[in-house]
Amino acid sequence: QNDSRLLGTEVDTRLGVVPWDPLRLEAGYGLFVVGQGGRAVLEASGYGGRDFMHLAYVQARVIAP
Repeated sequence: QNDSRLLGTEVDTRLGVVPWDPLRLEAGYGLFVVGQGGRAVLEASGYGGRDFMHLAYVQARVIAP
């Protein structure tokens, strides 16, 4: 019964710094604006009709030479 092919639109941003050559610190955020098709999928799955979904992360990466 889902007639819309538009799941939504996603915008991501991330920021990284390298304080020491083998170490990288990174943080990011993603925002997903749910479209009609995406909302129909979420409602059919039992997650309700959301307008926005988001994710944030922080990560540290060490690279051994």
